[in-house]
Amino acid sequence: MQCSFTCWDQYTNKRYENLGTRIDYILVSNDFAPYLDTGQDGVLPCSNFTSKDFESEEAALHAATASGKYTGASYGGGGIVRGDFSVLETQFTPRSTGIIYTSPTYSDHVATSLLLNDDGTTNYFRLNLTLNVKDSSTRKSQPHKVQQSISNFFLKVTV
Repeated sequence: MQCSFTCWDQYTNKRYENLGTRIDYILVSNDFAPYLDTGQDGVLPCSNFTSKDFESEEAALHAATASGKYTGASYGGGGIVRGDFSVLETQFTPRSTGIIYTSPTYSDHVATSLLLNDDGTTNYFRLNLTLNVKDSSTRKSQPHKVQQSISNFFLKVTV
């Protein structure tokens, strides 16, 4: 979706102007691409925006604000207004791939989700997915694997 963000500055109520940053992405191996399911059924998740143009800036604003049901904090104080139960429920939509827009009362960040088709015939374990632990790119992406265990810091040193 164009103009869709996963983080907004809550201090200045930027969610309600659709001005934010995209910091959460879904990366999928090409082997999984044929099984990707958007879950779109004519209604944009987390809103009541009904259109075929889910890629528009208008659609992104509807999703981020639950079609205007989430309201920004007053500059006079008092914090973010908590929506009623029906507004909070908008984050629990049918399964889909994409952004899960949670209430601004919970965070200025939202989550992403990946949905794969499951027609009962696909065996994901048969996909040609391998992890080469000796590959230099893989090793760079896993710096935690070269950390010493905490017990190494407490071992007796002999001189």
